[in-house]
Amino acid sequence: MNDVQAEKKHFTERHLTSLLREATDGDVSFAEYAVTDGEEFVHVVFANGYRKRVCVSGDSKKALARDVLRQL
Repeated sequence: MNDVQAEKKHFTERHLTSLLREATDGDVSFAEYAVTDGEEFVHVVFANGYRKRVCVSGDSKKALARDVLRQL
């Protein structure tokens, strides 16, 4: 994981998770950032166990947040 990806991981865990919890009144448990085969994803895990995978490859932090929110 390079520095940019590490920054996105930190942003997702610290800030995006809080935003998603607030925006969904607690329906989201957490969000996690992952790199698989060179592609970047955010996995949103809901309180009921459902997982949503959003591709965020090449996104800035702002675009990452926007793309995840659009997919919910």
